Amino acid sequence: MTLLIGAWYNEPGYKFNFSHKVDLFIREQVTSVIFSKYHLFDRDKTWYLNLVVATDSKTEELEVKGPEVRKRAKMIDYGLWLPYMKITTSAYPLKSYINYFLKALKIVLINYGVSKDDFDEIEEACMSEILNNPIYENA
Repeated sequence: MTLLIGAWYNEPGYKFNFSHKVDLFIREQVTSVIFSKYHLFDRDKTWYLNLVVATDSKTEELEVKGPEVRKRAKMIDYGLWLPYMKITTSAYPLKSYINYFLKALKIVLINYGVSKDDFDEIEEACMSEILNNPIYENA
């Protein structure tokens, strides 16, 4: 299985103003720590686990929608709906974004037998690398 992470914003002006490198770093952490430990690369080798980060004005709490299985495309899709206002109005929006993103990932990956405790390593690596690092701050 291959992990894909994308973004979709369905309202004008609603998006998270961080570099795409934030999602890429989180993806690298998940694949190197969790996918390797749980052998998720070996599970359904021709399939993709597609996570789409989304938000809109109506999303007030974290929601994970899915899975939607598209057999023809060999995709398992999840929508990670993050609360826009809570993130963008927080004292440190990037930190809030990472926290919500990782909470959503936990919800998805528990379906694949991943222990919640395995996210501690990823969270620590993400906070250490991304926060206060200007290459991740700008969209």
